[in-house]
Amino acid sequence: MSLAERVCHELGEMSGPGCAESLCGYQVRFDSRQSATTRLTYLTTGVLLRRLHSDAELNDISCVIVDEVSGVVVVVVVVVVVAAAAAAAAAAAVVIEFCSSSSSSSSSGHGYG
Repeated sequence: MSLAERVCHELGEMSGPGCAESLCGYQVRFDSRQSATTRLTYLTTGVLLRRLHSDAELNDISCVIVDEVSGVVVVVVVVVVVAAAAAAAAAAAVVIEFCSSSSSSSSSGHGYG
């Protein structure tokens, strides 16, 4: 049972995620179940990053909760969200550069690879 299905069940919505009367939905890569009544959408970090790319201000989203992902993915998502918010606030592009301050950085010279 997916998380969206479980939440629907706990809400007493027997029709399942994304149905006309359901408050819960999901979007995973090419599979999306949402409706006009959907207020809670479970999605992958990849889908979230795609949404950020098309709408940096996430105008239709009021809250993002990131759960059960690796530390690296959390850092990337947080950096992208902060950069998108900064770009939206400044109405300009924000460039993010990852580098290492340690003297034992990689031989590539970039400090991140």
